[in-house]
Amino acid sequence: MTSNADCRRKFLCKSGAALAVGLAGCASRIRNTSDDAAKLVPRYDPDDEHQLIRVAVSVETVVASTIPEPESSPDGPGSAYVFERSSETWGQEAELSLPEDAPEDEFGDPIAIDGDTVLIGSWYEDTSEEGLSGTAYVFDRSGDGGWNQRARLVPDVDDSEGNPSRHVHAIAIDGDTAILGCPATSADSGEWQGSAFAYRRTDEGWHQQAELVPDDSDGGNEYGHSVALAGDVALIGAPTSDTAAGANAGAVFAFERSNGEWVQRGRLVANDDGAGDKFGSAVALSERTALVAGNDDTDTAGSVSVFERNGNAGWSQRTTLLTGGESSCIGTVSLEGETALVGDACQNSTAVFVRTDDGWDRRETLVAPNGAGETFGNAVSLSDDTAVVADWRQSVEGGYGAAYVFSL
Repeated sequence: MTSNADCRRKFLCKSGAALAVGLAGCASRIRNTSDDAAKLVPRYDPDDEHQLIRVAVSVETVVASTIPEPESSPDGPGSAYVFERSSETWGQEAELSLPEDAPEDEFGDPIAIDGDTVLIGSWYEDTSEEGLSGTAYVFDRSGDGGWNQRARLVPDVDDSEGNPSRHVHAIAIDGDTAILGCPATSADSGEWQGSAFAYRRTDEGWHQQAELVPDDSDGGNEYGHSVALAGDVALIGAPTSDTAAGANAGAVFAFERSNGEWVQRGRLVANDDGAGDKFGSAVALSERTALVAGNDDTDTAGSVSVFERNGNAGWSQRTTLLTGGESSCIGTVSLEGETALVGDACQNSTAVFVRTDDGWDRRETLVAPNGAGETFGNAVSLSDDTAVVADWRQSVEGGYGAAYVFSL
């Protein structure tokens, strides 16, 4: 039986040795964290070993979440730490945690932020009598700078089959809308089919608006493994979806909200998809541009597909971004306007791409100082010109993991 910790970390891999190169074989500028980056390390409890696994940024605020180190306490509760920038200096502002920590809730995985609102998943929380499920907690920043829990989002699924597992594996938020991805929900067509849920904030609070159900989903595709949201458009990754190319090639489902109703508007697959690529392991969305990664794509290791939406014509792939290296594994991607951030923990680096009139140009490669990083790039986030990169295995006082903040 696959353990909970194994399920959560299956996107990670052992570090590679090769340094990533840019498109067409041209090396990009190498910038390490000792150049001008700020290093953020949560003030860990010295009695508990934790590791930093997720990061999210919105303008001047960074959230970094931790879970217990798996060898010491693989299923315990975690925390989320809020850092704020003031006069070019970053400092820890708050620690967000559950009022009562459950023994197996893994609070802190995943996370998302938009403005003064933070969503924090509790990946393995027991919310039903029949099985372990998961929830997401909403925290808002008040006028005095404090943070308060405002809501608890529990996906509403049909429990009649006695297996309501809905582990919250991915979260996205934009304004008053949030998407929760739950790849472990089961259905008649097979286990681990997955689900995705849209939530809306009103004056009365947060409520579930819809379950986003794809038109042509197959059983066992981990639909909801990754999610992205921009306005009224949502992308839901299903990395083990079968396509004409073979089993586990992967796909991404696009939805649009119109008059309060969510409707599927397309199904994205890579032009060069192949069996086992797991396309859709990571997704990002900004206006009409989407990034999709497949972390088991052996033909083009370390590749990210770029899609553009053209009105009613739907989505079409425009190009492929390459991080290089034979042992690449892309954990997360982030997109802000004309800039893309691609984290590659196996290469121990993060690539920065910028869209130009001629396409996408690789501008920089971000690396840890003096080779100190071990999984630098396992999580990335981008807001305006601020990039945040996590290294979940870097040894620090009281635990593992640090986040680095770059100005692009």
